Amino acid sequence: HNHCFLPYTFPSNAGRVSYVGECGPDTYLCKRCEGGCKSDEDCEGGLKCKERNGFQIVPGCFEAGSNMDMFGKNVCYDADEEKKILQHCWRPSGYCSECTSCHSDHDCAKGLRCAQRLGLEDVPGCRWRKRVKSLTDFLEGTSYCFKPEKRPGEINYIGECSRDGYLCGLCEGGCRYDSDCQYGLKCLYRAAFDDVPGCSSPNGPRDMYGKGICFDPNFIPPSTSTCNAGR
Repeated sequence: HNHCFLPYTFPSNAGRVSYVGECGPDTYLCKRCEGGCKSDEDCEGGLKCKERNGFQIVPGCFEAGSNMDMFGKNVCYDADEEKKILQHCWRPSGYCSECTSCHSDHDCAKGLRCAQRLGLEDVPGCRWRKRVKSLTDFLEGTSYCFKPEKRPGEINYIGECSRDGYLCGLCEGGCRYDSDCQYGLKCLYRAAFDDVPGCSSPNGPRDMYGKGICFDPNFIPPSTSTCNAGR
């Protein structure tokens, strides 16, 4: 018989192979290191479905075979070989390359910013090495240089914003105060991957866990009414 269960979610299952239930485009798309998927279509955008017939290792994930895993369940993983692997920066401040460690934007090379992590968050545009043995391989709390992108209309972490530096635009983060946003926008505090009015892709490829996002307080959602005007 099948049984009901409470699946683990981020940050409890960060990087861990974890079964969250059967995934699909009409129900729930599995995120990185989550299963069970049957095909790539069951995984969140850009991820691939790793076929397994036991407790096989999943690239970029750890603790296959733990109490979060389920025997023979396929798992979604990041198969994008073009992404750089996260690693330590051995260069002087101002010369750290993409996907290497940093303390602030000043450590990163031109055109890059420092993605501030407090825990086990993924870094936009970067990937973990294939063989991840334990939680320590995720370098908890270590920040990394990354390359911001323009993603109009999508929730998009572009680095830490401030009135003294870069002001976040619409759907951009991370902000802490309204003054971190461009004129007319407000900062929406988020405790996780919360939805943002007028912005798409919460928990998408450019979102980061718990980052505040600037939004338009005057945004009005499109009407779902089927009534014809004038009737």
